[in-house]
Formats: sequence, C-alpha cells, structure tokens
Amino acid sequence: MEFLKSIGKRDVVIAESPAGGNTISGYDQCGYWPLTKKYPVKLMDLNQEGFVNGQIWQYGSSSVATQKAIRLCKLYFNPDNFIISATPLKTHNTVVVTMSAKNIGMSAPLIDFGWSLSQSGPWVR
Repeated sequence: MEFLKSIGKRDVVIAESPAGGNTISGYDQCGYWPLTKKYPVKLMDLNQEGFVNGQIWQYGSSSVATQKAIRLCKLYFNPDNFIISATPLKTHNTVVVTMSAKNIGMSAPLIDFGWSLSQSGPWVR
C-alpha cells in the first residue's frame, strides 16, 4: 500500500473470490479492515461485484469436449484496472508451485454452487 501511495495510485481495491467460506469474515480474521482507515482502499468480494459471461471447454473423456458457460468477474475485464496478485508462493497438489497465475485465473470464474471447475481424468487418483 505504501508503494502504491508513493506513485500516486488511488482507488485501490483489495478483492478476493474464495472457493469456500465467507470473504468478509476472511477480511475480519486476517485483519484487513484497518487498511481502509489508513489508506484509500476498498475491500471487495468478487463474487458480489458483477460478472460477464464466458465460455470454457469442459472435457468429460479424452474424445468428448463441450463448451460450458461460466460467469467471470467483471472487475478483470476493465482495461483501466491494474491487477496485482499479492499472494505468498505456495505449493499445490498438481504442480510444484503456483506463483500467482492460479490466483488470478481461478478467481476470475465466480462461484456457482453445484458446479465445479474440477475435471476428472487420468491425472486424478
């Protein structure tokens, strides 16, 4: 926040789209609310901020692929927004390290309960 402030950035948003749980209580538990008093920043739940429609390929078996309509976070499609994924590096169950690519890519689809982005296949044991 200090860096963004030093280069004159305003209208900063901290946004989250958790796969489970409540975003606002997560902000409570992690102590994010004091940032809104110290800096011009807004805390946002991406699942509540509007969406655009998109299509992804859904694979059921190696020979069948269909398109699936999904809702994507509208905030990511505004060309005036500059997005920083400020997450610690961590390991993941299917790759050595996720860096920030998974955090941006997988927070774009909004949570539609009853449907999962997970795919079955020979790599799932």
